[in-house]
Amino acid sequence: MITYGSAYLPTLGIAMQRSTDTPSHRPSSVRRLATVLLAALLLISGQQAANASAAPERGSAALYAFSVSISGPTALGEYDDATYTAVPSNGTAPYTYTWSKGSTTGTGATFYIYGVRSSFTVYLTAVDALGHQASTSLWVYVQPECRRC
Repeated sequence: MITYGSAYLPTLGIAMQRSTDTPSHRPSSVRRLATVLLAALLLISGQQAANASAAPERGSAALYAFSVSISGPTALGEYDDATYTAVPSNGTAPYTYTWSKGSTTGTGATFYIYGVRSSFTVYLTAVDALGHQASTSLWVYVQPECRRC
């Protein structure tokens, strides 16, 4: 008759059984390792499935990938006007935006620039309703007018 004792792996939350009978009835170390690995994979996949359906918690940077990008022209003619729009991704509305271009700053989802004369960089910082922050920038080339034409 084969009897079993039990062991518990608290790190993985897995209950394992071990044989106390003769060596011919004991699982090999390879089989035990395969059993532990399979149990660990099942545990991990179960946790991933649970995490996929749950909303990310505040402060969980690994699960929360809030980002923002800038939509607008990347090349302008001298003295052109331009409009840039914030495009948030994976965040929680409402958002607050802070724009800057040199000494010019602004707030809101859209940023207007008038009469540019040289290339510049637009900077944007966005914060979502949960306090997550994302920043980006966009370099804009300004083609000077031909003065000899």
